[in-house]
Amino acid sequence: MNEQYGNYTISYIDSVTYYNYLGSKAICLKYDKTLNQNSNKRADFIFSQAYKNQKSIAYQDLIFQIRNNTYYIIRAYIDDLEENTKTATSRLQNLKNIKNEKHYDIKIKLISEITEWQNKLTTLFGLLLALYFIVTFKKHNKIVLVFAIYFSYIFFTSGISSTQGDRFHIVFYPIVLLLLFIFLKNIKNSTNKYIK
Repeated sequence: MNEQYGNYTISYIDSVTYYNYLGSKAICLKYDKTLNQNSNKRADFIFSQAYKNQKSIAYQDLIFQIRNNTYYIIRAYIDDLEENTKTATSRLQNLKNIKNEKHYDIKIKLISEITEWQNKLTTLFGLLLALYFIVTFKKHNKIVLVFAIYFSYIFFTSGISSTQGDRFHIVFYPIVLLLLFIFLKNIKNSTNKYIK
């Protein structure tokens, strides 16, 4: 890693992702423009830099934006969270109808609608369940708290990037199912206690 990148680090994508998406969107919002990743000059700039300099550039930009562009960086972050929560999978746009199937567009539209609603509902349930288990952590096994914090971590870090659809959220779907099953089991146990 030191030979290829010039230093040791866990990830090079974190700072570049912030810079290209959240930082770029904050600048665009400030000047009432729409972020277009195909013509993002900030992305071109940071990718022209050596790997070891990219983190430093992104960090300096983050500090600058927090001090001088606070409102728009917060607005961009909230917008990214909302966008990633309510949109369909972005990968469907890359599919091509190479076999010239008759109802291809209808199928893609249907799949897109399904993934959009799956993303919205799973994220909503996940947020509510994570909040519930974090607030009531003393009543539950500690592993349940870990699941709730894991969900929250993934959800809130997804705001660093935009136009991802459910790409980031899909990793917490199994955790949401586990939290839901634990919640339903707790309700069943409580109900049975009162019925007896």
